[in-house]
Amino acid sequence: MKKYFLCGVVLFFLTSCENVQTGKMTDPRDGKTYKTVVIGTQTWMAENLNYGMRYSWELVSKKTGRHYGRAYPWKVALKACPEGWHLPSGKEFVDLLEFLGGRGKSETGKKLLPRSFGRLNVTGFDAQMVSNQFFHMTYPNRRSYSFNDCYRSNRCKNLKPDDEYIDENEEKYAAFWTSDLDNDCPYEGGCGPLPKIGTYLKIDPSGEANVWSGFGDGGDWIGTPIRCLKD
Repeated sequence: MKKYFLCGVVLFFLTSCENVQTGKMTDPRDGKTYKTVVIGTQTWMAENLNYGMRYSWELVSKKTGRHYGRAYPWKVALKACPEGWHLPSGKEFVDLLEFLGGRGKSETGKKLLPRSFGRLNVTGFDAQMVSNQFFHMTYPNRRSYSFNDCYRSNRCKNLKPDDEYIDENEEKYAAFWTSDLDNDCPYEGGCGPLPKIGTYLKIDPSGEANVWSGFGDGGDWIGTPIRCLKD
C-alpha cells in the first residue's frame, strides 16, 4: 500500500493536507482490480464496483466512452461486494463524513469528489457524479411487475435502463447505496403503496453530503453505483 501526502488548494489558500494511503484489491470472482484508499480507520474501494450481476448494467459516458462501473438495484447491491468486503451501512457512511468534517458541510463532500469537477479529492475517494439511474423491465407477458416481484420470482426477462449512457453535461451528483432499509415515510399524509427501499449517500456538486432516504415514485426502480468497504 502506498502512503503519501496530498494537499488541496481552494481560492489560492492551502486548506487541507491529508495523509492518504492507497492500494489495490483484486476481485477473485472475475479478476478485476480496483484502487483502494484508507480514510480514517476505513478502507474503501476508490472506484465504482463493476461486477456483472443479473439486473445490473454498465454506466458509460456518451461523450468520452468512459466506463463508471455498474448501477445496481438496491436488493442486488446487497449481495454485490466480494468476500472480505461489504456494502456499507448508513452509519459507516456517516462515520466517513464525520471524520472528514461533518454531514451537510460543503467542504466535507468536496474532499470526496474528483478533481475533474474542480473539487479537492484530497482523500482519493474519487466519487463520480453519475447520480441515480432509472430503469424498467422487459416482461414476458406485458404485465407490470415491481422489481421485488421480478427479483423473487424471476418472471422478468431482463432489465433495461431508461438511458444506457451517461450525458456528462447532465451529471448532477454522486450517489451510492447503503445497506440500510428506510422505514420512515418522508411524505406528509403517508407513503401508501410506495416501497420502503434502501438509503443512499448523496454528494451534491456544492460538496454537501448526507445519507438520504431512497423512497419515492417507484423507488425500487432505481439503480445506483456502489462502493464496497473492507470488513
